[in-house]
Amino acid sequence: MSIEGEVAALFFNPPDDKPAISVNVLTFELQGVFSNGGLDRWAGIMRVINGVSLRNTEQWLAYSLDEVDNIMPEAEATLYIRGIKDFSCLPRGSRLHFPIHSVLKDEPEVGPTILSVEDQKQLGLTGVVHQAGKIVVGDKVQIELYQAKRYHPGLKAL
Repeated sequence: MSIEGEVAALFFNPPDDKPAISVNVLTFELQGVFSNGGLDRWAGIMRVINGVSLRNTEQWLAYSLDEVDNIMPEAEATLYIRGIKDFSCLPRGSRLHFPIHSVLKDEPEVGPTILSVEDQKQLGLTGVVHQAGKIVVGDKVQIELYQAKRYHPGLKAL
């Protein structure tokens, strides 16, 4: 089963809480699209070593125009998709394939992002970049749904 949608809008979210900038083309690197290079620096009791670079598992945030009423730059989304019903319900681990060979994967350890506490029906997806490339407004996006492998103790994968 193939699910196809379209990129409706792209936003670059600058550092330091500056407003999001609407763009027609956005380059996704393996480190993400953020100014921190897709890394988080942690210090303190939550991490063993101060200043260690960790991979950011939230390199992009996407919403579907089929689930939200309009584009909201203040929501800090990287991209908006149209034409995919129940976009926020895609299984974790699903991949988004774009025509210029960019592949985004919704990471299993990252849950949907809630837009507002008042309306929990409007959700988004976060994930990481698996193959670098450019995404352009109007690009088609193919969804590869995650298929969990079934395992049985003592047997090979089914």
